[in-house]
Order: sequence, then structure tokens, then C-alpha cells
Amino acid sequence: MNIMTKPIQTRLAALLTAAMITLGAATTAFGDPLVTISTATIGGAGNAADDAVMANDGGTTGYGSVGYEYRIGTTEVTNAQYAAFLNAVDSSGANTLALYNSRMSSDTTYGGITWNSATSSYEVKAGFANKPVNYVNVYDAMRFTNWLTNGATAGASTETGVYTLLGGGAIPTNATVGRNVVFNGSTLTGTGDLAGITGTVWALASEDEWYKAAYYNVSTGQYSKYPNGSDSITGADANYCDDANGYTASEPKDAGSYAANPNGVYDMGGNVWEWNDSLITDFGSDISASNARGLRGGAFDCDDFYLASSGRNCDYGVYEFNYLGFRVAALSSLAAVPEPSTYAGLAGLAMLGFAALRRRGARAPRG
Repeated sequence: MNIMTKPIQTRLAALLTAAMITLGAATTAFGDPLVTISTATIGGAGNAADDAVMANDGGTTGYGSVGYEYRIGTTEVTNAQYAAFLNAVDSSGANTLALYNSRMSSDTTYGGITWNSATSSYEVKAGFANKPVNYVNVYDAMRFTNWLTNGATAGASTETGVYTLLGGGAIPTNATVGRNVVFNGSTLTGTGDLAGITGTVWALASEDEWYKAAYYNVSTGQYSKYPNGSDSITGADANYCDDANGYTASEPKDAGSYAANPNGVYDMGGNVWEWNDSLITDFGSDISASNARGLRGGAFDCDDFYLASSGRNCDYGVYEFNYLGFRVAALSSLAAVPEPSTYAGLAGLAMLGFAALRRRGARAPRG
């Protein structure tokens, strides 16, 4: 594992500072003022699965069918949002859960968060606030979503919520943990740790939820090959290796530099690979099914093969690299969300982006 073990002291200091913008009527802002998440509603409940055949897992098919309405983050989680999370949940400085990877600081090209001993807080590096956080594993991402579910406040639980993480350590003893909810149509039924939680609950998207938001056009009822709503893609549509041979990594761009897809979601192709919470059990014998989690969308250093709907991927959930990030999903009725006036001063989500990066010594996801 590549996680930081250095003890640090923290205080709640890193509130989001990026300028906020309204992303349009198709999206709605939710959350505590510490972190505001902009989401797009993905309707069309009960849509048929896609018939696209996956290219590198032995030819599985049938992804994208979701039997309920849900919401998904319009962009990936940013360094600013993640730094606010770190300051909120690690005020003792123990870093027991290893939510902070030291390479976020030491990697001057990719990493976007550092520890400032003078102010005793995590801080975002200049120019990195609105870039997607990286060097996060799937359990870091689950803990972020639990924190959102529990109010996104100082000290809010990271170990209970949609995911119950056991053991008290960086890697939970129940490493194959899945969702602790049953969501069917308009009914959200909590079990165990979700008892008493009302309103929006947050999670990583499942593989089907992610696939639908990326490749299914809710308005037309049709799937596309790429997450721009088309069966073709160029460098004008997404941030990936679009040179003739597919080997030259592009310079990462701000999220939102390209048009949203038909569902109002940005950067589902390129930028960073995005974890989903599905356990992968059908990807061949080269990876342990007990530890594999889904990855989708490709990254700034991938060619268009991985941006396509057939470009399914996975890797061990403990891995943390400069090309791995995540976005969140929300499950509940819109009526359960606070009135928009609550967030009048936070109109939307800050636009995100990457700086120019080139991966060094990183292990590629399996392809």
C-alpha cells in the first residue's frame, strides 16, 4: 500500500475557497457549507441494459440498467473538497485511517494537498484547489461519502453510513464491504447504521449507475459508445491521449473545459479513472475477485479505448495512484434535500481541473 503514516496535527481550517458557479437547471447543490456537491439527476428508471460487449474482461455485457432515479456528481471530487474533509475528520492528527497520502504533498506535479505545520492544517497547493483529488483508494472514497451522509461536519463519522467499515484501520477488516442500504424505486430502507438517517445518503456510484450516467441518454433512451453522447470522440470532447498513436499523454485540463454529456455530467471520460463500489468477480484469473473494485472512464494518459463503454477496468481497492480519483452519487428523493436558499451563498460547485501531469512510476490499471 502507498499511504502516509506520518503523524500530523490538524484543525478545521480548509473551507472551500474556489469561486462557485451555477451549473444550470439540470443540477442541484446539496450539502453542508464545508463541502457542497453539485449533482445531475439521472432519471429513466428501469431502462434496459446496454448490449455493448466489454473488450478486456472476456466479453461480459448487460451494463447500465438502473431501476430507480438517483443523482451523480457533475464533476469529480476536488482537492479543495477533500482537504476540507481531512481537516474535519482528522483534527487529532493521528491519520489512523491514512486518508492522506504523503505523495499528495511530495509529488509536485500531481499531488494537490499538503500539510502546513505553521497553521496546523491541511492546505491545497496553489493552483490545485479545483483539480480532482488523486492518490485515493476506494476506502478513502467510501469514507468521504459516509462523511457526507453524516452531515459533512467536523468529527462526523467516516465508518458508518452507506458503508459500514470495520476494524478501525486504514483497510477495513471487511474489505469486501458493500452498501448498507436497500434502494428500490422511491423507497430508501436503512439497516443497521443507517437507522435514523433521513434525507440524502451518499455513495460511490455502482458500476451500473456510473455506466448509465456516462453512456445512456435519458432524454432519448439510447446508449452511445463514448460518454459525450456520441459514437465518436476527439480531443475536442475530452481529455485523453488523442494523438495519432495514442501514446502521448495530454496535459490535464480543468474539469468543465469540455461540454457536459446529455445528462449534464462532466469529465466521465478522461481526467482520472473513477472508482465505483462494485466488487468485480468476472475479470479473469489475474486479479483476486475478493479485492477488485471497478474503474471506469479512463484518464488523461489513456487512449480512447478506455473512454469507450467497452473499456471496462478494475484494480485492487487499496491502490492509490496519481491517476485514480472518484465522484459521488446520491440516493434519496429530491424532496428530502434542504431548500436551495440554504446555499444561496454557495451557488453550485467550483469548476474543477487538472494541471499538466505526466505519470511517473505508476502501475497502470489492468487492461
